[in-house]
Amino acid sequence: MSSKAAENIFGLIPLIQNINIKLCARCENGVKQILALITSDEDVVLHYTYGELSPVIKRVPWFTDGQKQIQAICFDPSATWLLVVTVDCSLYIIPALSLVDKRQKIDCKWSLNDVTHFPKQFQLSDEKPTTIVWWQTLDCNQNALVGFENGTIILISLTDGRYLGSCSITEAVKKLCLCQDNSLETVSLLINGTSGQQWRFVLEHHSTGYIWPPDTNTQVDESTRSRLYNLKQLGVDKLASLKQRLSEARGNRRDSQTSDTASESSHSESIHSIQSGPELLPHLCDTYFAAQYARGRYLFTAFYKPTSLLTVHAADVESAPLYVHKLPKNTAVVLLTDRLIYTVNEDYNVVSIISSQLSETRLEGDAEFNSDSLIAQFSIGKETIQQVFKLVDLTPRRKNGEYNNDKFFELPKTLFTCKSFCTLHYGRE
Repeated sequence: MSSKAAENIFGLIPLIQNINIKLCARCENGVKQILALITSDEDVVLHYTYGELSPVIKRVPWFTDGQKQIQAICFDPSATWLLVVTVDCSLYIIPALSLVDKRQKIDCKWSLNDVTHFPKQFQLSDEKPTTIVWWQTLDCNQNALVGFENGTIILISLTDGRYLGSCSITEAVKKLCLCQDNSLETVSLLINGTSGQQWRFVLEHHSTGYIWPPDTNTQVDESTRSRLYNLKQLGVDKLASLKQRLSEARGNRRDSQTSDTASESSHSESIHSIQSGPELLPHLCDTYFAAQYARGRYLFTAFYKPTSLLTVHAADVESAPLYVHKLPKNTAVVLLTDRLIYTVNEDYNVVSIISSQLSETRLEGDAEFNSDSLIAQFSIGKETIQQVFKLVDLTPRRKNGEYNNDKFFELPKTLFTCKSFCTLHYGRE
């Protein structure tokens, strides 16, 4: 597709301008879509859409005390509450949906008229929080997982603010991401460290009744522990298989003795990790794992930077890749949609839109990037892209002056947040 043709299909429009964005988070639930931005002035800006209705923008002032400076934010799964962690490790729950849409019926678990405050209830001297995620268990208990500069991850109950447990990694926590399989059987935590290393930590296994930490629930018996080990070993075997395939693609096959040793080591580490903490994922020479959702299912991707190969895997069953894609060099961020792949370069200022079908390749071999798969590319100039979000387009489209609810030919929308503005990528016929 020519660049001129792409310009007629894709475009960028600003949502919010003249704003200094420090942090951002986004969530959707049904026809509700809500975006939260934290400014350099510590204001909370909410951008909300409900179906085809016009967007609502609300600015919420924050505390001026330096100890109340916002360090990280996230939404609950229902897109109703915004969770905030501050420098002094306090947690605040903001009734975000109520602030932008008074018509919504809300289960009042927390205050609708003010923030709900949970002060620090654990000992962690002079460490700042770096990231936070809302964990709603399969039994609908509401918890917060908070990562810190020293590698500690704290579990806090959002019912009463109680400290429930902790685990740790060997470096500062950069990002936490909840992952689940398509049967909603297992919930894991994907932990990104500042060096690029990643860890996996099983939080919950529904059929065995396991939930972390075990001492907050019933004690895990040997049968449950064995079944949990089998679950974790499946993940280890999957990653070991991926490691072998990537190594073969690079022409660095290992002999059987080395493979057996690595397998035994992974086996030992897996047993240990059930009892002691997060399991370090194989550091596959610049391979980056990420949780994704596309084509109606949960997926995970492994991006191998030296060859720009992206492998896409089912999150629960197959060890072999479902798809393999060749992406542009210097890719840093990958976002899957049903038919397109969005990438951000290592300078975080160029967005590329790639055809999933045309970028498919084989795991073996040294295929070049197919330039025909590059549908469009946008430069943000001197700005730096902070995050990329996938949006669901719920706006009815006009045809011959009438609304047409047929979405089959509609392309996805994507939201990019930069330091000084928030912009929307859109597709049209």
